[in-house]
This record gives sequence, structure tokens and C-alpha cells, in this order.
Amino acid sequence: MPQQSWMYNKMVKLPKKRHYSWYDFKKEMNIYNVIGQEGTPHQYTLSFNVTDDTFAFTGHLKNVHVKVWLSEKLMRFLSIETQEHVLLTTGETNHYNIAIVKPQVLVDTSPLIFTPFIREPLWFKVDGKMVEIPLGEYWTKNTMNEAFKIECSALPVAIVFFISTQVPGEIELKIKPKERVTVELSEFWQRILNVGEKKIFEADVHQ
Repeated sequence: MPQQSWMYNKMVKLPKKRHYSWYDFKKEMNIYNVIGQEGTPHQYTLSFNVTDDTFAFTGHLKNVHVKVWLSEKLMRFLSIETQEHVLLTTGETNHYNIAIVKPQVLVDTSPLIFTPFIREPLWFKVDGKMVEIPLGEYWTKNTMNEAFKIECSALPVAIVFFISTQVPGEIELKIKPKERVTVELSEFWQRILNVGEKKIFEADVHQ
């Protein structure tokens, strides 16, 4: 028999800028309802449901098979061993359940930096590329640094919050360029860091 070929059609991707609690993650996943090949004889629908022990998806297929690929990060996050899952039965609803292990909830005791009550834009531009902190969230030092690590992974700069060694209990921010960069800052950061709208940072040789 000829090998089955597959056509890429849709991607379901959570916004990476936001940090999620386990409750938030389940809520976000469970609202997705994917419609593929819409308006064609091959149309299908796919929805998701995550519980504390199951990652499930439900698909209604007309006359095509649907394969669901899971990213390696999602597999590690939920302790799933198999990456590809195929819905075969056409003309009816398919239910597919995958056993998962609920990720360990880490207790974050690092200092709180931002609350949902801050409404000012919180962004940097590094050589014209935007690094933005979503509003309406609680951000601690640890979650903020994890978010910066993701946002700056492709940029020649690291942005880090740390506890001051000079003033006990005070949180400071450091911009650590790997090369010479131009950083633009929103008005909030201009006030906090006491700098102008745009600043050139030389490479940090002490990284």
C-alpha cells in the first residue's frame, strides 16, 4: 500500500507572552475550536479538553483523516510519550484521550513586581524589535525573568530583574547586551530607570 501523505492545515498555539497557572492553561486550551478545510468537502472540526489527568480532543470528520501533532514542549509539559495521533473514522465524531501527568505546581516566593492595576504600556524595543510585558497580570521577579528569557532568546540582549545588593528589598533591572544595541523604552521605563526614550548600550563584557 502507498504510504499515507498528510497536508499541513492548522496550528493551535497558545500566546507565549503570558505566564499561565494550571487553571489558566486548561481554560485557554478548552476554548479552542478548530475548523479545517472550511467550506470544502474535506471540512473537519477539532476541539480540545484538558483535565488534571487527560488531554482529549474531539474531531468530526467528513471524508478525510486528521493527524494531530504535538510539540515536544507540550509533550514534556504533560508527560506525553507519543507525538502523532490520528483520527480515522469519517462521517462521525471521533474521541481521542491521552493520559497525562499534571505538571508540578511550583511555589513562587520571589517578590511581586507588577500587578493587574498597572495600565501603562511596558515595552522595550531592541534594535527596533519589540519586547512587551502583557498588562492585567501579576508578575513576580521569577516569572518576569522567565518571560524575558523567552522574549529575548533571539535578541542580542538579556533583560533581568534582580534583588539589589545596595538597598535591601529593592528590585533592580539590568539590560545586558551581547553586542552594541539601541534600546527604546516606554514612558514607564524611562521614569523608573531615569533614562531618555532611546539609549545605546555597549556590549557587556562581564556576562
